[in-house]
Amino acid sequence: ENKNQGDEASRNMHGKRLFFFAEPQLWYKVFPKLSVGSRISVNYHVLAFTNTWQVYPSVGLRCKLDN
Repeated sequence: ENKNQGDEASRNMHGKRLFFFAEPQLWYKVFPKLSVGSRISVNYHVLAFTNTWQVYPSVGLRCKLDN
C-alpha cells in the first residue's frame, strides 16, 4: 500500500507499507466428537500504524453434535 493516502496527514510520506496477517490453527481430537485447539492471530501494520507485531493467542473447544 502507498504510504501517501492523499490526505493531509500523509502528504509528506512516500514509499510503500507492508501488511501481514495470519491466523494459524491447531486442533487435537480428544474424543470422537470433542476437540481442543488453539488459534494465534498475528498482525503487522493491520490494526496499528506503528512498526510492531501484534499477537493474539486463543484456545478453543469444539464439539460436533449429531442432528
